[in-house]
Amino acid sequence: MSETEQQNTRPRLSLDWSASEVAGAAALGLTVLVLVAGAFLVGQGGGAFEDAGARIQALYDAGDGQGMMEAFVEGSIPPAQEEATANALRQIVRPGISVASVEEPVDVMGASIVRVTTDDGIDWCVRPDGDVLPRCRIGEVLLDATTDAPAEISIARADIPLEGPTQLTLAIESTVPQPVPLRGLHLRTEDGDELSAELVQAVNVIAGQPSPVDPENPTLAAGSTLYLVWTTEEDLSGRDLVLEWEDGRIDLDAGRARWFVG
Repeated sequence: MSETEQQNTRPRLSLDWSASEVAGAAALGLTVLVLVAGAFLVGQGGGAFEDAGARIQALYDAGDGQGMMEAFVEGSIPPAQEEATANALRQIVRPGISVASVEEPVDVMGASIVRVTTDDGIDWCVRPDGDVLPRCRIGEVLLDATTDAPAEISIARADIPLEGPTQLTLAIESTVPQPVPLRGLHLRTEDGDELSAELVQAVNVIAGQPSPVDPENPTLAAGSTLYLVWTTEEDLSGRDLVLEWEDGRIDLDAGRARWFVG
């Protein structure tokens, strides 16, 4: 099997997931589409957790989604998304799934991180202290979002993976009883430059049911939450961005990166 074919076997979100499970997947950094692998790794290190594969396998064998949640690095799941994440983990962490690979430790900012991949294609990273990085998210950038649109922003976060592009996720909640078309949607910097980012996911969740949206012509449906995900190789830390469309905009002021590796 080619590398591209292997990448395309990664799991997609099932469309029978509930709204809370989609939100939990967003909190975990799980996207509908495949993320393109990059090259963030920095050397080899020592002092890794002794048996990271066995740690992850034991949680799966026990179907212990709550145990996985408790193993996460403190602060790696936003408090407002803990319940949704716990719901998603009950679907993900279950008996019958096995550890497929355990990679050699990689030194990231002085911490030896071990990536464990299960045979359903999900990555977990284990720190030297045994804490788990969900989906191998080694850091995040939180964004302060304000908008003139008839909507509220419930998630505005950029996830930094162990390898591959940064994933910027927005969740936009409808506040009006009619659809809001986002014609001409594009992401740029506040000073007007286009941001080198690709919109790879657009999903509306309506009455608890997710429905894919055309990324080229997204619409915020009445009573829905629209999840939008971009991937980018650019550093978003401390930058001011604007998500703009024909009739509105969202201003995104990014904070500094927060790291979970040690």
